[in-house]
Amino acid sequence: LCGLVLVACQERADAPEQPNILWIVSEDNSAWLGSYGDQLATTPQQDALAAEGIRYTRCIATPLCGPTRATLMTGLYPFRTGWIENLSRLDGVERLEPRTPMLGSLMRDNGYATAVVGKWQLAYLGRDPDHPRKCGFDEHCLWAWRLEARNESKRSRYFAPTLVVNGRVVDHGARTFGPDLYTNYLIDFVRRNRARPFFAYYPMALPHGPWVNPPDGGAGGGPGLSDAQRFRRMVTYLDTLVGRIRAGLAAARVAENTLLVFTSDNGTDGAFVSNHERGRIRGGKNRLNDAGTRVPLLVVPPSDLRGAPLGRSVEDLVDFTDFLPTFAEIAAGRPPDDLGTDGVSFWPSIAGTGHSSREWVFSQVRYDYFIRTRDWKLMRNGALYDLAADPGETAPFFPIGDSRESARQRRALEQQLDRLMPSITI
Repeated sequence: LCGLVLVACQERADAPEQPNILWIVSEDNSAWLGSYGDQLATTPQQDALAAEGIRYTRCIATPLCGPTRATLMTGLYPFRTGWIENLSRLDGVERLEPRTPMLGSLMRDNGYATAVVGKWQLAYLGRDPDHPRKCGFDEHCLWAWRLEARNESKRSRYFAPTLVVNGRVVDHGARTFGPDLYTNYLIDFVRRNRARPFFAYYPMALPHGPWVNPPDGGAGGGPGLSDAQRFRRMVTYLDTLVGRIRAGLAAARVAENTLLVFTSDNGTDGAFVSNHERGRIRGGKNRLNDAGTRVPLLVVPPSDLRGAPLGRSVEDLVDFTDFLPTFAEIAAGRPPDDLGTDGVSFWPSIAGTGHSSREWVFSQVRYDYFIRTRDWKLMRNGALYDLAADPGETAPFFPIGDSRESARQRRALEQQLDRLMPSITI
């Protein structure tokens, strides 16, 4: 696919022997981390990941939950899968159809125990409660989003949640907090599988709305608190859960052989403004600007690789098609044969042996999209941004006003789009 397919080569000498992989994807939180410049965030556990591992500065997602999740599982851009929207708005679609490759299946076929906990949102679980297993996950503990089989349009992801656990619907009491249940299941999965390699995927519910006061901040919805105050407490509680997971890895004595990855599915909700070192930044969820699509990516490698410099920042471009080939390479111990995905493995930057070969990234939501390099970004409507000079994307070039350099960059990006989408109809 446009020069991005992977080529098989000899086994990597730098690979630890099938490390565990624990992958956390928070929801709607692109900016509220101290390690990424927020000056008021209380995120010591996530900041520790940056200090002990690798902080990527140019990781690009889609700005909406559903397309991001489909891309993570398939390694394909939204226009290829048809998932340009959330499942609830896709006409006639009830699930992401399992295909080859699927990330869970790849990991399972490479000998990994696999589990997903948290928020799936790739199927109506009331109609297909076994969908995660069809996508390669041996176990699942998931919020029962839109459980039509129970004749209710929604179920709470937070207090008194209804879950689907390995195909079975389980209700919980009013004082139970969903994120605690997902996290507890994850830690138990790690404990039960500590003698074999495991792949654990945790798409979090936090800190997506509705904005509530977590258990350590008072009961229920937190009367008298503003949405912004509740949101910040949810961000802090998310960080607490990251610490709990790390403690669970240590207790199971698998932390040294576990690759821990943390990212977010898209930008923060537009209702909230972070106090960033670069100024106040309004959340960009649902928008294709930097605040909607650039997300944190923190990686703590297993101990075999800790001779590589840690606590470092990496400016390599990464987009969400890249996780599948990266994890597949780690699982196989070598770059896999052509997977037919849009992704590029960023394993070399994790191992400290090189850089990703990716030269551009692509993001799409609904019928709009962009392609960008490190310094230039071309929108579908022809707007071209010089990101080095205009990081806030306030002064676009259009063809009639192009300079010599912007015209050159526009031609290069247009040519790449033609190779990527020669017959795109959306």
